[in-house]
Amino acid sequence: LFGLDFSLLEPIDDVKPHFKGHNVQIQAPDEENYGPISDKISAWTRTVGNAVEINVPAGAHARLESTISLEKSGALLQIVRVGAGAQLDFFEHYMSESLPIMFGQKTIFHVANNAQLNYYAIQRVGPKTLSFAEKEFHLGDNTNLTCFHADMGARLSRTTIAHHFDGTHAEAPEHSAVFFGSQHQHFDLTTQALHHGTNTKSNILVKGALKDKAS
Repeated sequence: LFGLDFSLLEPIDDVKPHFKGHNVQIQAPDEENYGPISDKISAWTRTVGNAVEINVPAGAHARLESTISLEKSGALLQIVRVGAGAQLDFFEHYMSESLPIMFGQKTIFHVANNAQLNYYAIQRVGPKTLSFAEKEFHLGDNTNLTCFHADMGARLSRTTIAHHFDGTHAEAPEHSAVFFGSQHQHFDLTTQALHHGTNTKSNILVKGALKDKAS
């Protein structure tokens, strides 16, 4: 992740994301079979670099909510697959106390043909946290993506958001990102729209507000 050496970080074993949804399944790398998701489930691996895979079946309409409260340094990797013709509303919220920790997180989305993804993320970690995040979207034929990301915390926040329009007629008509900083906070936010397919559309809007010595 991000070209950083996470071998010095302890694996996160106390992160407890809470998912709520209908007709949604989840699989951790050490499980052989998929099973119905419960109201509260902790399915993150303890080994940095292994991924949690979240699958939304074809044709399903699902809503997932994840709140992660960080208490120590670590890294997370998750892969989200939205099946053909499915719709996923995914909400993520990251928080931490005023602790000097480093957090790395990468999420890879695979959106199958004729599917829709609505993704909303808020980062509100503590003022001493170093936050590094990558969001990578791969869009199939006739897909639709709505994406909103807000960076509001961290001493240093580095976020990269990349949209890969792999299929034809893939669209991301609403991609918004905002950041708010004060004191000595520093934000580095990069957005990319990579139009590999034909007849694809995107619209990216990024705005921020800074005060004090924030940059």
